[in-house]
Formats: sequence, C-alpha cells, structure tokens
Amino acid sequence: MTPQPDPVLDLDLITLRLSAIRRLEQPRRSEWLRNGARLVRGAVAMEPNGDLCSWVAYANDEADLELPAWPEWTSPIRLDDRLPADAEAVTLYRGGEWRRAVGSVNARLAEEARTRSAIEPDLVERAWLTLSQRDRADQFRRAQWEYRHGYAA
Repeated sequence: MTPQPDPVLDLDLITLRLSAIRRLEQPRRSEWLRNGARLVRGAVAMEPNGDLCSWVAYANDEADLELPAWPEWTSPIRLDDRLPADAEAVTLYRGGEWRRAVGSVNARLAEEARTRSAIEPDLVERAWLTLSQRDRADQFRRAQWEYRHGYAA
C-alpha cells in the first residue's frame, strides 16, 4: 500500500510563526528521507479558510528549512513548492485552536530535539488575530461593494 500525500502540503498556507532550526536527538528516517535527517523546524500556519495547521519539517541542510513567515510574508504559499524533495513535512494539527496548534509543535520539538523554547504562543495569537481581522475587513468591503452595485441577494 502506498502512502497518501499529506493534504496540508497542497494547501496555500500563510506561515504565522516558525521555530528555530534544531538538531534532532536521533536521525529521522522515512520513505522520503532515505539517508535520514538531522534537523527539524516546526511551524504554525493559517489555511485559506482561517483554520490553523501545525507541522514540522525534517532535512539535513538548514537552507532546505528556510521558509517565509509573517509579518514579512503575508501571501499564501504551498509547502510542496517551497520544501525540496529531500525534506519531509509532517502535519501535527489542523483546526481552529491556535493554542493546540502551538502546543502540538512545541511538544514534538521538545520530544525530538530536546528544546524548550520553540514557538511563542503570544506571537502566533497576534499573527492569527491580525490576519483574521484583515480577512473579515476584506469580506465586509466586498459585501459593501456588492450592495452598492446591486449584487446583494
């Protein structure tokens, strides 16, 4: 049986916060990482529908784990387009709770890389609130425009 592709890799995501790149306690081996990976980086991102997702990526080279993040980058990207073929991303959480998204990444990093300081919850909350408010404002402006131009139902 062949493994199914991870649906998060195909989503357009806005990365709210990235952890620092950390060295793994034990090399990670998988189908995608034939030679194993020694580095890990976690992230919390926002999906187009406003839900959150958290993930970790594994690779051997720090450059492979360099990704754009908020506030410098506010456009959605696909992880599949940004991560090289010899890196692996694993989804940890998908849903509407930013605390769970942060907690899942921090727990995985604490387990695999023995690090306490990973992703700061207050910065994820601030980014999520800012982008959520921006989306609501865009929806409101769109509804106003439709109303003024007679497109309202």
